[in-house]
Amino acid sequence: MKQTEIATIFCEGGLVKKIVQMKSKGLSTSLKNLVLFDEVDAELTKQATEQGLTLHSYDQVLKEGEKADAAEHPFRETQPEDVYIFSYTSGTTGDSKGVKLQHRNIIAATIGINEHIPSHPDDVIISYLPLPHSFEQALTCNTLLGGTSIGYYQGNPLKLTDDCAALQPTVFPSVPRLYNKIYSTIKARMEEATGCKRWLINNGFASKQASARNGVYTNGCYDALIFKKVKALLGGRVRCMVTGSAPIDVTVLDYLKICFCVPI
Repeated sequence: MKQTEIATIFCEGGLVKKIVQMKSKGLSTSLKNLVLFDEVDAELTKQATEQGLTLHSYDQVLKEGEKADAAEHPFRETQPEDVYIFSYTSGTTGDSKGVKLQHRNIIAATIGINEHIPSHPDDVIISYLPLPHSFEQALTCNTLLGGTSIGYYQGNPLKLTDDCAALQPTVFPSVPRLYNKIYSTIKARMEEATGCKRWLINNGFASKQASARNGVYTNGCYDALIFKKVKALLGGRVRCMVTGSAPIDVTVLDYLKICFCVPI
């Protein structure tokens, strides 16, 4: 892939100082414009100007766009090889690394997902994973492809169950790290049960484990008595759970399939 030269970045005001420092160190030689979603102080604007950067407000860009002559500034249709996004790693193995993903990369991933999890207009998916992550990008594109509704969480991962209760998604995507936490929480609560309730849980798991070998994750009796309370944690309507970004333990996978009565 040829080297990408970025002339314009859209960002929040809090990032201007860091970008100016990068520019002063020769790390962003092609950068010329910063489009800001909020305001920055005059001193920072001066520093940016000294480094050859021009600051524009987002509102200003919108107004200029409304006045622009389409004949003078024709719309250029996106090409498959154009860079769509920089996808950054989490940095668990060192410094976070930015990977240039082209439009065709995202489309190929979307088609791959859709072959296994077709999106439908009557589906609802909750979006809470980081958008810079390629997994969330592909999920979002897949929902747009099928006309699926997207609900966005309120910004606090600790209130995700509240968001699911309000949205009642039919598709729940997540990553192994969070699924492991869900698994640990549910398992601990199940093991706290005693007496008749514990006997019922043990029998329910045994029965559903046997059915799961044939790809059946539901049981009318035990789902009504036990597992509907677990399903309610994610809103009660989830028909499919999706995992990505890293390998997931088979034990955790099988346990969650039984608890939520859906394939993953």
